[in-house]
Amino acid sequence: MASARELQSGYIAELRAVAPAIDGWWEELNNGPRAKFAQYRWPTGPAGHPRVLAIFRKYFLLIEQENEELRRKPLAAWPEDTEEMWGKASMGDERQIENPADLLIHDIPTLAPDVGHLALGIVFVPIGLDEEEEFV
Repeated sequence: MASARELQSGYIAELRAVAPAIDGWWEELNNGPRAKFAQYRWPTGPAGHPRVLAIFRKYFLLIEQENEELRRKPLAAWPEDTEEMWGKASMGDERQIENPADLLIHDIPTLAPDVGHLALGIVFVPIGLDEEEEFV
């Protein structure tokens, strides 16, 4: 399985692949005869386009799957001789559980300013929970 940071890179690549079409659609919508209604129908701007949301959902669920695998993985045991840890700031192995919203929304304007507008426009996380509290 890919790491969360690798998944973030894949997400950016997919956003870059669809950005020209999405930006063109948005431009056409805002310059067409019903331009004054565009903001009412699409209040989140081009980020609300179904393709952008589908890409977000895909990577959100993949990152959560990676997080779940990390949660199930046992941590290394503490050393028997705790003096071994003396003077170290570490509390032992840590799991790198990542917040999908940070990776897929908040980090994007810095990492990929060219598609930052597609990420920052996602003002809600389009993910739900089923009766077993699994993401859907």
